[in-house]
Amino acid sequence: MSGESPNPVKVLVVDDHPLIAEGIRRALEAFKNMRIVGAAYTEEEGLRLVKTLKPDIVLLDIAMPGMGGMEVARRLRKIAPKVKIIVLSMHGEREYVRKMISSGAKGYLFKESSPQELSRAIFAVQAGRTFFSPALSAASAGEDVRGRIQAPRGSKLTARETDVLSLIAEGLSNKGIAKRLGVGVRTVETHRGRLMDKLDIRTTAGLTKHAVSKGLSTLK
Repeated sequence: MSGESPNPVKVLVVDDHPLIAEGIRRALEAFKNMRIVGAAYTEEEGLRLVKTLKPDIVLLDIAMPGMGGMEVARRLRKIAPKVKIIVLSMHGEREYVRKMISSGAKGYLFKESSPQELSRAIFAVQAGRTFFSPALSAASAGEDVRGRIQAPRGSKLTARETDVLSLIAEGLSNKGIAKRLGVGVRTVETHRGRLMDKLDIRTTAGLTKHAVSKGLSTLK
């Protein structure tokens, strides 16, 4: 599968519904270059297992009873700053998503996402990128949220232009960006042209370098 990490990605599932957690575990075990190191059914157990199992990725249900998703994310960043968080949720409200991104989440998917989409998210986040469920874009949430969070202060780019710039830096083609955002290819081409005009940059390599310099991508 393209995009997979050369080393197995270690994944910890944190969900208070054992059937859901075990279902996610079984679904992901079918993918190569991925190892499910454990499942936790409480937030406290999840934090403890992060320390002992040292996963690369935590799949976090943020609707668990207890301290709440944002507090769990905050504690995870403190005890294991290298661990990346992907949220699994039934909620797609814009403010809810924005708060989790602000808390450090690198991915956000709905629980009804397919195993294939979840695996793509895991490999993308492990590679240093972000991943948002296409359903968020369809609900006019994902691209707006990500653009507002990532846009550098004082940027002259719009939220959508910032989003397109970050996806260019991920190496996506115009067609790939269009699919990710749920828009037409010509719309992406228009945004790319505006980016080049506003930034006075004429190459994809130049746009990628600019995105990295502004913190819109973790690619080196």
